[in-house]
Amino acid sequence: QGLNQIAAAALKISDTIEHTKGMEFNNAIEKWKQDNLLDKENGYFSKQGADAAGKSPEVMQNYDDFVAGWMKEHKVSRFTSKQLEAISSQKRTGILSNTTAHDLQETNKWADTEGKLGIENAISNIVAERNNPEGIKTQIENIKQITQWKGSLQNLDAKTIELQTRDNISQALCAILDTKMQENPTEAKAFFEEHREDINSNLHSRYLSAIDQQERKYQAR
Repeated sequence: QGLNQIAAAALKISDTIEHTKGMEFNNAIEKWKQDNLLDKENGYFSKQGADAAGKSPEVMQNYDDFVAGWMKEHKVSRFTSKQLEAISSQKRTGILSNTTAHDLQETNKWADTEGKLGIENAISNIVAERNNPEGIKTQIENIKQITQWKGSLQNLDAKTIELQTRDNISQALCAILDTKMQENPTEAKAFFEEHREDINSNLHSRYLSAIDQQERKYQAR
């Protein structure tokens, strides 16, 4: 009987230690989340744009390293380690879901902002290079690369990227056309004919009509 009581007491102490370890581990993870995810200044969820884009794998690696380090530092029994692994795995699922969502949102926003800025700059440059065919080619290549980069970051399919590329190139060529129409409508007409295939077909009749009007005004001067 005495041995049974001692064994029961030892088991109870062991259970208490196991339970305490579980609580300690759970609290340690919550602190890790507070420091690494939720902190208003340095937490991952406070980061935006380029600072957050594509960084979720780093965050998860940090979490895995933290868990492995904690397990090593707090020597636990095989039974306890199984319990802790279950806690770690459950917490990891939630952390992964939230960090991935934040990463995707910020990557999309960043790519959209940077992509638009890049296209706007390319269009400004292409207008400046409007009388230089090689300059125009260079900027069109730039537009293709920017659109591809943005689409890849946003996980867009090839067809969507192709449509966006064509639309951006059309916008750039239309910006040249708008400028040339003011400067020399005859040149604008020649430019339109040369690049007709790359200009949105929905705009063709409008441009031909506008160029015709500008030509008549230009000749009347």
